[in-house]
Amino acid sequence: MKKIWIIIISLVVVAAIGVAIGYIMFNKKPANLADKKPDIVIDAPSLVIDYSQNMGVADSTYLNKVIEVSGVVEQTSKTAEGAVTILLTGVQGSGVSCNIPLKEDVKLVEPKIGDSIVVRGQCTGFLMDVVLSNASFVEKKK
Repeated sequence: MKKIWIIIISLVVVAAIGVAIGYIMFNKKPANLADKKPDIVIDAPSLVIDYSQNMGVADSTYLNKVIEVSGVVEQTSKTAEGAVTILLTGVQGSGVSCNIPLKEDVKLVEPKIGDSIVVRGQCTGFLMDVVLSNASFVEKKK
């Protein structure tokens, strides 16, 4: 009987630790990539060309790396929560989609269509556009 209580208590402790770790990971805020040194600096058309020519090679070069991309704003959209997605002009009907979370104060620096900007984010692959997640504005060129 004593062994059963020890097993039950051990399972409860392990479950509590698992729940605590899960809670911490779920509520962890994304890293601020604006202060992180980029692994690669590239312009939007070149990034799109690399992905359209050979996705496997491009994934090995860019995927999950911090990339600083310069380009011209083609389109902007805002979610109900306040996050912003900016599409930088690429080539062949594709571009670079930069997802800027709410943490960024985009009201002060939200670019207009045609503006040249530099964005830093984590490359998460290629769908119809190259996707940069957790992006931040680096600078706004004139």
